[in-house]
Amino acid sequence: MNKIKIKCPAHDFKLSIRKEDIMKKILWYGRSPLTRGQLNPLVKKGENFIIYNITNKISSAYEIADEINECDIIAIDAPSNSNLQAQFLKIADKKPVIMAVNDSVLHPDPSGCRNIVEFHFVKWKDLRRFVKWKDLRKLPENEDYIPQ
Repeated sequence: MNKIKIKCPAHDFKLSIRKEDIMKKILWYGRSPLTRGQLNPLVKKGENFIIYNITNKISSAYEIADEINECDIIAIDAPSNSNLQAQFLKIADKKPVIMAVNDSVLHPDPSGCRNIVEFHFVKWKDLRRFVKWKDLRKLPENEDYIPQ
């Protein structure tokens, strides 16, 4: 039996699994873990997958280049730093690099001092196309990322 060992630094565990059982590897870089709503469009029902959840702040995508090279899909929570975006694209080469598009809802804080922001996932956008258009509001609908 051909097994590989998988280490998940975000959750500090190791796992042995057969190579043929892994179909898709997804790298998630964001402030909070990947949600079920974000994951559902990326994997088909019954498809095997593994998520590399990276929630630590990085100053350069080269810090996680090994993980980027290991994965099939690179999903990120829209970093505003264009240098970081460019690094993800360069390291990933031809792999899909996608960005979460979210709606935000403001709720008043009970203390009345500030508002609480709640984010709701809407869809994925291809970062290469986003960089081309520079503005999500002007990005055509046919530029959505739809996994194969």
